[in-house]
Amino acid sequence: MNNNKNTIIKDIKKYSNEAILASVIEYKGTKSIDMKHIRQEFNKNNIIIKVAKNKLASIALKNTVNDKLIPDLNQQNLLIFSTENINLPLKLITNYIKNNKGNFKVKSICLYRNLINKEEINTIINLPNKETAMYNLIMVLKQPIKNIINLLQLPYINLVNLIKLKK
Repeated sequence: MNNNKNTIIKDIKKYSNEAILASVIEYKGTKSIDMKHIRQEFNKNNIIIKVAKNKLASIALKNTVNDKLIPDLNQQNLLIFSTENINLPLKLITNYIKNNKGNFKVKSICLYRNLINKEEINTIINLPNKETAMYNLIMVLKQPIKNIINLLQLPYINLVNLIKLKK
């Protein structure tokens, strides 16, 4: 195997093992301008996009945490890897599909090393991003603390009000 193929295999293995989300997406019939736009969008959001021949991609994914993707390596495919975001790659692809900007078809997804059913894709897409999820968690945790503080202050407030009434 030549040096270029070895580099591709090494890169795909590395990305696969580091990814929290990995996906095979068919792009048959997609125009090059649409591919350019999706690549730019993915690069801007730190999402790895790889195009490799199916045999080479199969060799690269073999014995990795995302080797469950191998059966879907037929036709023209993109390999998508994300180490930071579980739903943004899928949102970008589905937006392209909805806007008819590309002939993309999500074939398979591994999320945290588990193969995801196609029915669960919309659930994943609709998950909040990391910042929103953290904000929501903080707000949920903050409310009981606020209630406890109010509860602890209540006897003192009542005492002060009682003293004011007696004056």
